[in-house]
Amino acid sequence: MPTSITSDRLPRPTPFLALDVATMRHNITAMQERAAAVGADLRPHVKTHKCLEIARLQVQAGARGITVATVSEAEAFAQAGFDDIFIAYPLWVDAARGERLARLAVAPERAAWWRDRLRRCHALVHRQARSGCS
Repeated sequence: MPTSITSDRLPRPTPFLALDVATMRHNITAMQERAAAVGADLRPHVKTHKCLEIARLQVQAGARGITVATVSEAEAFAQAGFDDIFIAYPLWVDAARGERLARLAVAPERAAWWRDRLRRCHALVHRQARSGCS
């Protein structure tokens, strides 16, 4: 098993995560303060950490919601109780993914996404209407 030497000089199996929690909390607070100072709603992208606990800290610090990259990420964070989720990447919507998006959008402000193709918009609106959401 590969190992790495840390600053405390103890060998550790790799990969491993070494997180300076105090610095992370400081950075979360500083970013939120910067956004608030200019009147912006912060919606941090969770793809870099994909960690429910870190996302909760970001929202507790004042973030309006979170941003994800995929429908699967949106589902995981919604299941964990996040209720304001933006899917930032182009969605290749087939029937199954459309149904998953419709389920995500049932709760108010549960999920939003950027619609970049008119044909995809029509398909999503149709699926949303069938599931009772707008």
